[in-house]
Amino acid sequence: GMKSLNRPLPMTAWRTYLASGFSVLIGYYVSKAIWGDPNWVIRTSIYGGINLSAVVALIVGVRIRKPVRRLPWLFIIAAQALYAAGDFMFYTLQYGFGVKDFPGPYDVLYLAHYPLIITGILLFILRRDPGRNRTALADASLIGIGVALLSWVFLISPYTATPELPTSMRLTAVAYPLADIVLMAMAVRLVVGGGFRPTAYWILNTGLGLVLLADSVYAWQQLHGVYVAGGYTDFIWMSSYLVLGATALHPSMVHLTDRQAVTETPLTPLRLATLTVATSAAPLLLLGHAHFGLGGTDLLDETVIAVASMAMFGLVVFRLRELVRAKGVALAESVQARLDLAVVEEQRSRLLTQLVQAGEDERKRLAATLHDGPIQRLTALGLGLARVALLGARNDSEGATRVMASVQAGLSDEIEDLRRTMTELRPPALDESGLAAAIRDHIEHIENAEAIECSIESTLVARPRPAVETALYRVAQEALTNVIKHANARHVNVFLDADAGSIVLEVRDDGSGYDIAHTPSAPDKAWQHFGVSTMRERVEALGGSMVITSAPSRGTTVKVAVPAG
Repeated sequence: GMKSLNRPLPMTAWRTYLASGFSVLIGYYVSKAIWGDPNWVIRTSIYGGINLSAVVALIVGVRIRKPVRRLPWLFIIAAQALYAAGDFMFYTLQYGFGVKDFPGPYDVLYLAHYPLIITGILLFILRRDPGRNRTALADASLIGIGVALLSWVFLISPYTATPELPTSMRLTAVAYPLADIVLMAMAVRLVVGGGFRPTAYWILNTGLGLVLLADSVYAWQQLHGVYVAGGYTDFIWMSSYLVLGATALHPSMVHLTDRQAVTETPLTPLRLATLTVATSAAPLLLLGHAHFGLGGTDLLDETVIAVASMAMFGLVVFRLRELVRAKGVALAESVQARLDLAVVEEQRSRLLTQLVQAGEDERKRLAATLHDGPIQRLTALGLGLARVALLGARNDSEGATRVMASVQAGLSDEIEDLRRTMTELRPPALDESGLAAAIRDHIEHIENAEAIECSIESTLVARPRPAVETALYRVAQEALTNVIKHANARHVNVFLDADAGSIVLEVRDDGSGYDIAHTPSAPDKAWQHFGVSTMRERVEALGGSMVITSAPSRGTTVKVAVPAG
C-alpha cells in the first residue's frame, strides 16, 4: 500500500488516467443509449466510482509529486471526498430506493464541499500572488459581478419570488448558485492573475469551469423541473471529476504554488472583450426584459441590477485610473531611463577622452624619462668608453682601467634603473608569482624609497584569472600612489581575500583623510579625477564595485570587489 505510493509516477500518468476515465464514461453512456439504463448498482458504481477515482488520483498525485505547499491540495481532496460521498448517497437513494426529495441528505454533503474547494483555490491564489495585484482583483470582480447578476435574475430570483415553496427548498436552491458565484470569483481571480502558468494550471481551471457549467445547468433544470439523474448534466460533472484528478497527476502540479512576481495585469484584447461582455450584463438584462420579457420584473430585481451597475461602473473607473497610472509610470521611467542613458554616455565620452589623453601623457612621460635618464647616462657611458679607447692608444693602462671601472659601475646602475622602469610598466612577478607577490614587491620598493611602513596580508589560495590580477594590481598601484602623494601616512596595509565568489582588495592608510561629503573627492565627484575614475573603470569593466571611505585624521580605505569567475 504505502510502499507503492513511494514509487515514481510516470510523466504520462495524467493522460493515462484521463484516457481510462473517459473510456469508461463514454462507454457507459454509449451502452446506455443502446441497451438502456443498467441496474442501480452498476449505475451508482459508475457515477460514484468515477468521483472516487478523482479522490484517489488527487491523493496519489500529492503523495508522489510532493508539492512544497500541500495545504491547498488537502482542501481540494477533502472537498472532492465529500462530493464523492454525496454522489454515492444521491444515486443510491435515487436509483435504489426511488427517493427524489429536494433537498435531501446528500445536499448537505454537496454544499459542504464548496467552502473546502473555495478555500483550496484561495490558498493557490495567495501563494502564487501574495502581493496586491489590484488590476487582477478589479478584473475578477467585474466578471464576477456580471455572472452573479445573471445568476440572480435567472437562478436565484425565481425562488425568492415564489414564497409558496417550502423554506428548506428555497434556501437550498439559492445556496447552490450563491456558492457557485463565490467559486467562480475565485476561479476567475486565479485565471486573471499573472505569472508562470504551467500545464497543471490550465487543467485545474478546466476542471473548475466544468464544475461551474454543470452546476449552472443543474440549477436551471431544477428550477424548470427537467433535471433527470444520470443525464448529460451528470456527464459534465463526471468529466470535471476526471479533469481535477488529472491535475494532481501532471508533473507541473508542483509549480501551482510557486510564488510569482507581483506585476500589474496588462489589458489584452481578450481581457478587454471579456470585461466588455461582463459590464454589459446589466443593460442586456434590461433590454431582454423590455423586448422579450426575460428576467424578473419586481422591485428587488431592479434594485439588484442598479446596485450591480454602480459597482461595475466604480470598478471600470478604478481600472481606467490604474491604466492611466501604469502608463504614467511607464512614461516617467522611460524618460528617466533616457536621461540616465544620456548622462552615462556623456560620462563615458569624457572618460574615453581622459583615457586617450592619459595614454598620450604616459607616452610623453616615458619619452621624457628615457631622454633625461637612460639616454643621457648611456651617452655619458659612451663618452667614457671613448676615453678608455684614447687612453689605450696612449698606453695608459692604469687610466684606462680606472675609467673602465667607472663605466662598468655606471652601466650596472643603468641596468638597475631600466629594470625598475620595466617593473613599473609590467612587473614580472605578476606573471611569474601572482597578484600578492607583485604587490609585495611594489610595497617593498615604496618602503625603500619613502618613509612609509607597508604590509600585505593575503588569504588567496588559487590565482585569479589574468584579467582580474592585472586590474587589481593597477588599482592597488594607483591607490598606493595616491597615499604617497596626498595622505601623509606613516602606515599602509593591503589586504587580499576571497569572499563569496569575489576577490576583495583593500588598501587602508592612517593618513590625514578627508571629509567625503564636503570635498571635491566626494564619491559622486571623485570619479571626475582621472586616477580614481581609471580605478573605477577597471573594476566595473570586470563587473566589480569600488567603495572609498574616509574621514579627517582617520585615514582612507579603498575597497574593491571583483567577481573571481
